[in-house]
Amino acid sequence: MTDFDGVTIFAVSEDVGPLLPWLIFLAAIGSQTSGIVNAPMSRSDMMVEAKVPRRLTFPIILIPALAIFILVDVAQAVALASRVFAAYFATQALIAAIIARRKRNWAAVAGFAAVGAAMFTVMIFGLPVEMQCGSVACV
Repeated sequence: MTDFDGVTIFAVSEDVGPLLPWLIFLAAIGSQTSGIVNAPMSRSDMMVEAKVPRRLTFPIILIPALAIFILVDVAQAVALASRVFAAYFATQALIAAIIARRKRNWAAVAGFAAVGAAMFTVMIFGLPVEMQCGSVACV
């Protein structure tokens, strides 16, 4: 086993093909750009509805995100982001289950409860990212 860092995935992917690290890099940039553009705008709009002045919404979102980026290593950031997403989806599943219960759709209640329980489990018991060195050469 070796320590996982941001460079490891690129070093290992280069063994597969010389273009793969660049494709992974471009996919990550595209994914994060989409998140950067869309998530803060929707969160900002929700805060404005909650009576937060618009000029304060982006710093409220941006400052903690930058602090996490600067202070936490890549593996910890991935684990933290996974737990936050799991918490968000658990909340969404709970809301959906409540709405399905009001409509007396018991199959949907069971389905949403199962998804919510799975997301809650990931949120609580999510493990940090560790790279196992097996048949792939670890850097």
